[in-house]
Order: sequence, then C-alpha cells, then structure tokens
Amino acid sequence: MSGGQSLRCLVGASMVALAAAKFSSSVVASRGWNAWTHPGRWLERVMRDKPDGYIINFGAHLNLNAPRTMYFDPVSVWQRKKTARGLAVDADDDMKWTGPGVARRTTFIEPAGVAALLNETRTPPKPRLLKVDIDSFDAVVVIAVLEVRSPDFVYVEINERAPPPTCYCNDRTSPRSWRRLANDAYGCSLQGYVNALAPRGYALVGVAFNNALFVRRDLAVEVAQDIGGRLPTAAEAFAAGYAKRPDRDAVFPWNVKKKIFYDDQLPLDVRLDAMEHYPSFALSVDANQATFVREADDSFPCRSAVPETHSPHHELFRSLADGTTNHSRQYVAAVHDVLYGKGPAADQRAKARDRRGKGANAGAVV
Repeated sequence: MSGGQSLRCLVGASMVALAAAKFSSSVVASRGWNAWTHPGRWLERVMRDKPDGYIINFGAHLNLNAPRTMYFDPVSVWQRKKTARGLAVDADDDMKWTGPGVARRTTFIEPAGVAALLNETRTPPKPRLLKVDIDSFDAVVVIAVLEVRSPDFVYVEINERAPPPTCYCNDRTSPRSWRRLANDAYGCSLQGYVNALAPRGYALVGVAFNNALFVRRDLAVEVAQDIGGRLPTAAEAFAAGYAKRPDRDAVFPWNVKKKIFYDDQLPLDVRLDAMEHYPSFALSVDANQATFVREADDSFPCRSAVPETHSPHHELFRSLADGTTNHSRQYVAAVHDVLYGKGPAADQRAKARDRRGKGANAGAVV
C-alpha cells in the first residue's frame, strides 16, 4: 500500500476488521469460479505456461499474518520464491522477503516516473503480469505502465462499490497532492478499468471479489477457450465474481448494507441515485481527484452514455448525504433503511421528508 501515516491507520483498521470476521479459506465457496478467477488459484493459471515469467508488483506490501493473504495478495507470496523474477514496489515495506530475482524499491509510485523506474530495473518489454493495488490513483499508474510495457496479463484491485455501468475512478491527480478523503474514496471501478484498458489492447477475463484480471488481446482467444468460448462482459464478470457470490457477505461483512449499490432487485435509477450521493465518492469528485459517471459509455476518462434520469428518491438521498457530511457509513445505513424498510429510522425519515414537501414515497422499493 502507498501512503503515509493516515493510510497506515486505515490499513491497520482494516486488518482488525478482517481478524474480527475470522476469515479462513473455508469462507470462500469453491463453486462458481474458473481457473482464471478463483482468488487463491488464478495466479497459478497465469504462471503455468511461464513459471519464470517476470512480474511487476506495484503495491507489494505483504503481511503473512493476515488470514486473507493467499486469497488477496498471492502475487507478493509468489515473489518470495527463490525462482521468482520481477519488480516489487511499495511505499511502506522494505520487501526483504522477496526472492533474489526480484528487484525491490521502497518508494511512492509516480506515474511520471514509471518509465524510468522500469528501465532502471531492466523490466523486460513483455512481462508476464502487471499487478497494481496502491489504493489511490491506480488506473493512472496502470496506463503509465502500458505506455512503455506490454504485459501478458494485468491484475488490478477494483472499487467494488460502483458496479457496471457506473464508472468511479481516481483518474486525474498528482501523487503528492492526492489524499484518501474517505475509506472508499480510492482506486477505480470495474467499468473504469474496462474503458481504460480496452483501447490499449486488453480484454476482461473475470472478477475475483474486488480484483479483476485482464489479458492482452493476442492471448485472449486461448483464455476464452479455457472458460467456455468467450470472455465475459463487465456486468457478467461483476455479477459472477462479486455481486452474485454466495460467500460475498461472509468475505466482505463491512459491505453488507452497500448492496444498495448492486442489488438488481432494486430499480437501476434508485441504485444510481444512491451511488451518486455516496459521500465517499462525492468527496473525491468535489476535490477534483475522481470522475463519477452514472451510466458510462466506453470512453476514458469516463463520460455519460445516456441523459441522466433520477428516481423519486433522488432528493431524499441528497438530503441524507447532506445530513451526514462525509460519514459514509451513516449514509449507507440510512439509505438501506429507506430502501428495505428496516427499523424505525425509515418511518421517521419518511415523515420528515413528507413534512418538507419532497413528495415521493420513501418506503420500501418494490
């Protein structure tokens, strides 16, 4: 992970939450994955044909005491091997755990300095894998690498709170001025990555919870044949790898109420309104660090594909966001109560909104 003391505090808090969830490999269901998307096995499949392939690992911090490491950071575990080749970069880890064939740099990753870094470490023109997980302006870094190198595969952490067709992406920032303004105000959504990588010659292979794998197009046919004949759309991949996973809530207990963003039992315009006013997203957009587009076309930076239409809940969600300022958890809980009709808070807010003359019914969506 990149960042200073504040980010380390966030990471520490996340690890406490993970421990509290008592994560183990048994939590992850074995069904529903293929060889390219299983969180604990995808890297073996990527490296099977090139076991000595070169790996670029941006965001290489490794905590072997974390129970989820093999599922959510197998790349760093792989680079511990004596036979591993590659580059490991992180701002907060000296990475002395790497094998002798892995160059390591403890530094902030700056997009403008990526080419020089790769040249200085003698990174080959076509590495086997690029992995980026720096919890900030990740997509900008991926693009900077693809301008000077052509990895066979790209593996990125996605911001799973914004499902397709929504694009949320920290896509315009400088590394020294960028700040993580809220827990979920980082990275890029799946739609953002699909849009960014497609014109650069990469196709989506699949989603593994909050990570996505892409393949260079000259290798895409072989991969597609391995998973049923074709590669998935962004919506299909997100549903199979995250939204419809039976183990989703067990693996991501802190996201349970955030199903307001991707529960397809809710009308799309309601979900889009809920995301648009989500304080974590709004803060970074207002700070000119990120783009948020409700229904994106295929461009990058993302642009709207259709004129905006709003649900009857739009103004209510806006008022809930204003009332919680940047407290995203409170906003999510309030919207969840409104949409699913759970708890007295829903009735109280409905009555308050009626008194304000907002108009539309704030009860459960059907």
